[in-house]
Formats: sequence, structure tokens, C-alpha cells
Amino acid sequence: MLIGTIVFLVVSSCDEQVQVITNGAQLPVVYSLFNPADSLISVRLTKTFSGAESAEVMAQNPNNLYYANAEVSMDINSKEGYPITSYKFEKTKLPDKAEGFFTSDPNYCYCLKGPLNLLFSEGFQIRLLVRIPESNQLISAQQNYYAPPVIQLPRTSNQTRFSLYSPEAQRIKWIDKFGFQRYSLIIRLKYINRFQELEETRNFDVSFRKESGIFKPDQEPISILHFFDGDDFLRRIGGGIPVDQGIISRSFVSIDLIVVGLSREYCDYEDTNQIAPDRQGLPVSNIIGGIGLFALRVSKEQRGYLLDPVSLDSLVHGRHTKQLKFVKW
Repeated sequence: MLIGTIVFLVVSSCDEQVQVITNGAQLPVVYSLFNPADSLISVRLTKTFSGAESAEVMAQNPNNLYYANAEVSMDINSKEGYPITSYKFEKTKLPDKAEGFFTSDPNYCYCLKGPLNLLFSEGFQIRLLVRIPESNQLISAQQNYYAPPVIQLPRTSNQTRFSLYSPEAQRIKWIDKFGFQRYSLIIRLKYINRFQELEETRNFDVSFRKESGIFKPDQEPISILHFFDGDDFLRRIGGGIPVDQGIISRSFVSIDLIVVGLSREYCDYEDTNQIAPDRQGLPVSNIIGGIGLFALRVSKEQRGYLLDPVSLDSLVHGRHTKQLKFVKW
């Protein structure tokens, strides 16, 4: 994701135009969602800009968006603040972005190969540092590490049958420890599309937002329960997976459960950006010396759940999904 901020002032009246544009200070704009388990960790770094030209023209000039010699690194410290190790990110040119307001080429990002999750313990400090030599700036942000949630129900996914219509509601349960303000529960359907000459494996995610029940550091861990509604799940699948006349058939592969823990900084940022623009006020940022977001998100996955016969029959013949051409084989 790329965050860009455009700063410009234009004052006009019916009879005359007065140019009052000034070249204001450039601010670094940083965006990174950090998951230590990811195989690639990325940081987006751009900058604000101002000038006499129109915003549309200036946004197409890469020199107005990117720093030429910026250095991005990550320090990992113990919970007491003692340094453990440090990593330097590599400036990478990604494939061109889709055509839009900002220039599509170059598409720079700072990348670090992971995963790094084996290096962390509860309370470890993760500090992001951005050095900009040409302006002698040092930008930073910090997050404390908390371990991923522990899924208790359903049990292990090895050959476990996931029931959409069991007499007792299917329960998804995990332990809520202090450190995450919100959780995102993702129920992922894996399936195969079969065309005349090829097959492709696809995912469809059904997501739920679950608020934390922990409000203070000394509170005991609690369990979070989500009662799974099979009919609602099939309804979302039927409304979300497109009907494609070129598909001969679709086959169910598995269901994966993913619980994502989201830090307070990310939740504040997300909530603010969901408010109408005329009510936003000051942007939420945890970047010292700049603006943007550096936030922790960790996830726990249990993969490979199968459907019981009744549930598979409902996926194939049920009123919500029969138009999608699922088969039992």
C-alpha cells in the first residue's frame, strides 16, 4: 500500500487570481504492517510535496515522491531495551503500479526477507529507523511484540470434518492475551476452478471482526468465542464468488482458519480512515519525525479442515451456491 500526501494552496476569487503557493517542508510518509512470520517484510517510504505546478503534474514526477538515498533498518531489542540484532532493508523496484494519480514507474519499496518470528519473545521491542542523509533526518517508530493467539477450537485440522449444520453450533475459540486491541477471524475456502484446458486453485475469505476482552495489563487471559453460522457462510460464498460461464466445474479443497491479532496503533489508524473525510481532523500516525503507520499484526493458522458429507452436499446443491457449479469430486 502506498500513502502519498499532497500539499498545495490555491487562493482565487471571481475577479482575480493570486498565487500564494510556497514550497513547504517535505515530510516523510512511512507505511508498514509488520508480521514477523511473513516471508517478505516491506516498508513504503514516500514524501509530501508542494509547488507551483498542479498536483496532477507533480505526482507524476518520481523525484517529488521518493528519497534518493534513504536508508531503512529495523532494530530488535529485548523487553529491557538491550540490543539483540539489526537488519537493513533493501531498496527494491517492484512491478509498475496501475495507472492512477501517482506515477506508476518507478514503484519503490524497501524489503527484508523473512521470516523473523523465531527471533522474538514476549515484549521484545521492534524499532523501525529511516535515515535521510540529504536532509539529515532520522525517522523512527516502535512496536512491542506479542505472540500470535492460540486456537483452541476446533482441534487439529488433520482430517477434521468441519460441519456447517451440526446440531451444536460450530465454535471457533482462541486465547486473548494482553497486547492486541482487535482480532480478525478469517475463514478461508480453498477450491479449484476447472476450465476446458486448465485448473486453478483459488481462495475465498469470509472475515469477522472480534474486539479484545482485555483492558488492562494485569488482567488474566480470556477466551474469545465465535459461533460459526453455516448458512451465513454459504450465503457469503454464493454472493462473493463470481459466476463464470467458462468454468466447467469447481471442487472444494479445504477450509483454513486464520486468527489475526492487530495492535492498538493499527486499529486507531483503521478506525480514523473509516470516518468521512470532512470529519477526520488530524491523521493518526505513530511515526516520529514523519507521518504514517508502523504497526504489528501477527497471525495463527490452522489449515486443511474438510467438510462433512451434509455440508459438502449443501455447497454443491444448496440454494446459495448451486449456481457456482461445485461438484463432490
